[in-house]
Amino acid sequence: MYQVFGKGITDYLMVPYAYRIWTINPEKMNYDWIKRRVPTPDIEEIIDGAIRDSSKEAGFNIEFWYPVKGGIHALPNGFLNHIKIVNLNSEAKKIYLKKKKVEINYENKESYDYLVSTLPLPELIKIIDEVPPDVKKAANNLLNNSIYCVNLGIDRPNITDKHWMYFYEDDFVFHRISFPMNFS
Repeated sequence: MYQVFGKGITDYLMVPYAYRIWTINPEKMNYDWIKRRVPTPDIEEIIDGAIRDSSKEAGFNIEFWYPVKGGIHALPNGFLNHIKIVNLNSEAKKIYLKKKKVEINYENKESYDYLVSTLPLPELIKIIDEVPPDVKKAANNLLNNSIYCVNLGIDRPNITDKHWMYFYEDDFVFHRISFPMNFS
């Protein structure tokens, strides 16, 4: 980070950012790992941002797709018509990849054409049958952190035109505020 951002930006912004967002000592992070998510301004952009309120957008997420109607709920609604069976209040206990079956609640096995999982990879690996040892080892070596996502509805129009704002300071228990009404 020092080579890319210099001592000042690294010490006062990037190191606190890394601890706050990724909860990992930056010395254990490789720049290739984070470069897509961290904008790298040139020296002119840094100076310009230091002397005036720059309106230049930066970062990997300055453009993103979001449903124009229905909010984020439009995504699952969009593919529900193409799914034959939706199992609610169910837990996948075992996945048989070769047979293309998933065991639900230790009770029944369902066949599938495609299986979508939202489990963390180490947890997913634990319930898949016949996982090669090197894959198990790689999954167990993955690093991850957990976050709490708290959503509040505020009945006030035009709070901001921003999509989100980051808070790097330790004074705040949170690190980001999002404004989903501005996403589409």
